[in-house]
Formats: sequence, structure tokens, C-alpha cells
Amino acid sequence: MHRGLVAHRRIKKGDILGEYRGPALTLAEADAIPKDQAHYLLTAQRVGNPREQLVIDGDPDRACAEGTRPNVMGFANFVAHRHANAQFSDEGQSS
Repeated sequence: MHRGLVAHRRIKKGDILGEYRGPALTLAEADAIPKDQAHYLLTAQRVGNPREQLVIDGDPDRACAEGTRPNVMGFANFVAHRHANAQFSDEGQSS
């Protein structure tokens, strides 16, 4: 089954569609997730230290199972046959 977001209006360059949420993982923690459960992992640079990478687990189903709000933007990152065409910006606090 393929899942993703569909636009019902024109999206202009620079429009903010939403917030990609999920637990921040180390590269080693992300590598430990079985491949059949790793569809919504997003690799990013850590705020304040661009040399350090982290992985955000944005799986919408996993978030619902844990009782938190669903991460609808997780579907924006899921593309089965090519890379997602999006630009991400981190305006959060350094962790």
C-alpha cells in the first residue's frame, strides 16, 4: 500500500505545509529499526552542530500507537520510488 499527501490547491514555493514530528534517534538507533518499519525516517543535521546528524522517526502509525498526535507530515517524506522533494527548516531549540 502506498501512502502520501495529495494537494487540493496550488502550493507556492516557500509555503509551509506542516511540522515533521517524531522522536530524535541516533544513526545507530535508526539502523536498528527493521527495514520494513523504517519508511518514515528523516535524516537531519542537529541544531547548533551541523556536523552531527540525527534521524527523526516520523512514522504516523507509530505516533498514534503511542497515544501522541499523528504526524501527518510523515506522509510527505514517504516516497517509494524516489526522494521527497521538500526543504526542511529547523527552528527548534538545540538538543
